[in-house]
Amino acid sequence: MINLKIAAYLTHLVTFFMAYLIVVPVSGYFRAWVATKMGDYTAESEGFLTLNPVAHIDPFGVLCIVLVGFGWGKYVPINPYNIMGRLRALKLIAAYFSNVFLHVVLAVVWLTVLISWFGVGIIKFVGASHSMLQYVYPTYSTLSLTIASLLFALISLHILLSVLSLLINGFMLAMFYITGGSSRYEMYSSLIMMFALFAMIWIFGDTLYTLLRIIISYAGYYLALLIGLI
Repeated sequence: MINLKIAAYLTHLVTFFMAYLIVVPVSGYFRAWVATKMGDYTAESEGFLTLNPVAHIDPFGVLCIVLVGFGWGKYVPINPYNIMGRLRALKLIAAYFSNVFLHVVLAVVWLTVLISWFGVGIIKFVGASHSMLQYVYPTYSTLSLTIASLLFALISLHILLSVLSLLINGFMLAMFYITGGSSRYEMYSSLIMMFALFAMIWIFGDTLYTLLRIIISYAGYYLALLIGLI
């Protein structure tokens, strides 16, 4: 017999997986598209310039949705040696951090939608469960609360992936510049990434998540205020 706790977990799982199928393909496609505009066709040649979820789903990332509550898509590769010409530094930043920008923007958009629907008070419940929403907003229909739960999952996943992308791509771009673009870095990049990334996530992950959540909350509030939703 399925108790309420298991039912709530399964609901969260399904909702988060639906959010995953929306967020990951859009983010991967956008990163690949920006990279091509900057002069690097690596992602396009490897099949990432598509919105087809199959091209972006990472099996281990999906498994982690079940195990730890969130997951990620396949890493969209960028070859910095293909990005040359004027304003190269800005082009590299645009290519490496394009998905961070997209995650933050879309999180603000989804939050603005929530504010327009439930009022500004919904901000403090970002990340709340479906059962919590039913308790706080008893007059709303089950369909409305289900959609709100999906929007919450979208916002949470955007924030989580923006933190991971910021740390991963920031480290990779920093190493590229520190080594002067030396090919020797490529020999050790995987090993370095494994240890350094885990260390950075452990040290900075929670702080960055909290900071981004605050920034997105304020941005969503002021955007809703600007366009007259509140």
